[in-house]
Amino acid sequence: MRRPFLLACVLLCFTAAGARAGKKGDAALAAQRSREESRQAISGYKYKHGKSLYVGEGVAEIKKDVDLGKARELAKSRAMADMLSSIRVRVKAVVFDEIKYSNTAGTSEKVERLIESYVDQVLSIVQDNYYLDYPRPGDLTVIAYVSRSAYDDSIARDLQAKTDKVRGYAAEGAKAQGARKIGQAIENFVNGKTWLDNYFHELPVKAEIQKNAEPEDLGSYLDTRLTQLLSSIKLETADDNIVYNTEGKVSRKPLVLFSYEDQAGKVPLPDMPAIATFARGTGVIGAAPLRSGRRGEIYIPLDRVDPAEREATVQVELDAAALRLKDSQAMPVVFIPVRKSKAVAWAVNFFHGESREKPASLADGVKLALTAAGYELKAFDIPGAEITGGAVAAARGLNVDYIVYACATATSAADEYGMFKSGASSKAYIYSFYDDRLVEAVEGPSGTGYSTTAGGAA
Repeated sequence: MRRPFLLACVLLCFTAAGARAGKKGDAALAAQRSREESRQAISGYKYKHGKSLYVGEGVAEIKKDVDLGKARELAKSRAMADMLSSIRVRVKAVVFDEIKYSNTAGTSEKVERLIESYVDQVLSIVQDNYYLDYPRPGDLTVIAYVSRSAYDDSIARDLQAKTDKVRGYAAEGAKAQGARKIGQAIENFVNGKTWLDNYFHELPVKAEIQKNAEPEDLGSYLDTRLTQLLSSIKLETADDNIVYNTEGKVSRKPLVLFSYEDQAGKVPLPDMPAIATFARGTGVIGAAPLRSGRRGEIYIPLDRVDPAEREATVQVELDAAALRLKDSQAMPVVFIPVRKSKAVAWAVNFFHGESREKPASLADGVKLALTAAGYELKAFDIPGAEITGGAVAAARGLNVDYIVYACATATSAADEYGMFKSGASSKAYIYSFYDDRLVEAVEGPSGTGYSTTAGGAA
């Protein structure tokens, strides 16, 4: 019985070893079949690359410190980089075909910015597959891909739509300019420039602005048209004789006229926004938005000018911000001179003995003479017989140009008959704040008077 038992044990050992060898062989065959399937699948994607798909391949090795998730993330990033390099080349070709840009200074940088904006769109539509243990055991391969036709067509359509939008603003602006609808023309040209910058990053895009015409650089066309428009807008002041008094009050609101002038003639320009500021001097200008009326007129809300200033200049120009024009563009402008009316602080005195009076006849004569000369008058008091430093300091606060002081002095004495005889003399003083000195001290007429009293004779 022992011999058959030993034979059975030997047979069982050989059977087990054969089974183990069979399992290893099956696993190897399965791994080989899997790699072959992966190779065929990847070859299929690569065959379609450039035909119906954009394809990128990335490989990462699964190591002790790199798990399956990290390996897949690394392989996909490499696959994306591989695919995007091909896409960039194609996008550049599509961009050139659609917008016909010219290779000028800085063009390559702007093209790259535009290409990058389209490349970024791929991230939302990319698909990927991963293959484990390919091309070698322990490797992970990722294939990233997008549909070429869908992507190329979307770029071409998008570029065409954007170009058409900018071109449309250019054409509508030219039509409005021809019809002398200047505000509408400026708005269209500015919109065209805005969208050109937003879409193409200031790339020199060419397009047919008019049907069957040669393609033109849209940016240059829009800039040229705006420059023509702005240089044809005229601002003129209707009255240069604007004055303000010693309180800073302005005689009237300055009037500015807007017009547009081209080969067909000159026409009023309504509904144009403007801004008014002080180019010289200081003061107050109303904050209400300024816009020309039906006849191109704008009354500038000049409320007050600092009366300490002898003159000021108000600057009125087209409102670049309201029209969304860049500051670098020259705006039509007009300068309005505003001057302070000549003002006099005037005083009269009549001294006799210890008494001081201000005779109405003397005051009326001085006022009449100064008013006839066109001066603004400010009544003033001088207590002494001459203009002193204190009087000058007090008059300076009145914002006047001159001090005019007429002073008469009388002395009286009784004769042997008890009658009083008085001798009177006069003097006129003129102090100029322009020179800050006394410029005149003129002797006036003299006279003699008789009366029974000293006051009457004086």
